[in-house]
Amino acid sequence: MQFQIESYISDKNNWLSKQVDVEFPTPESLIGRQLYLASQQDITFTESNIESLLKTKGDLEVIEVDFHRLTILFSIIQASLWSDTPADERFIIEFLTQIILDDDYQLYLGFHEGEPVSALICHIDQKNSLAVLSDITISKNWQSTFNEQGFVSDILSYLLSKSLIINKVIHPEWI
Repeated sequence: MQFQIESYISDKNNWLSKQVDVEFPTPESLIGRQLYLASQQDITFTESNIESLLKTKGDLEVIEVDFHRLTILFSIIQASLWSDTPADERFIIEFLTQIILDDDYQLYLGFHEGEPVSALICHIDQKNSLAVLSDITISKNWQSTFNEQGFVSDILSYLLSKSLIINKVIHPEWI
């Protein structure tokens, strides 16, 4: 099973990495990609039954990113993890704003009272009734109010409300 988990995460990282494989990528986006990929090296993932992840509600409004302005918000929230190093934060924003939306990987935001609070990447494998959740981030400004477990629960509830059949979830071990 661990090999399958690693394959899903590798596929996601390759998908993101290819976002800047263009004729003239910005130097900042290439540096951002290096920083991002380096940050992924030490994250371990596990698989859980969906029921175990639906217990904690975060009370966030879930929005699927479906246009560029939301991609920018997604990028800013993700980059907040690098806020202690402003140059790195800008590189991550430059890298992630290059994301071209597609059907294989969905970006989601969590909002509280109209303000973006959290972000993650989701891949649904309908054949295996599986959701792969990665890059789960709560904006540093909201970490004392919301947590990743609640956001994951809100995302999964949202996905189930769309009549998706999900039995298992791959997610970072710390969730």
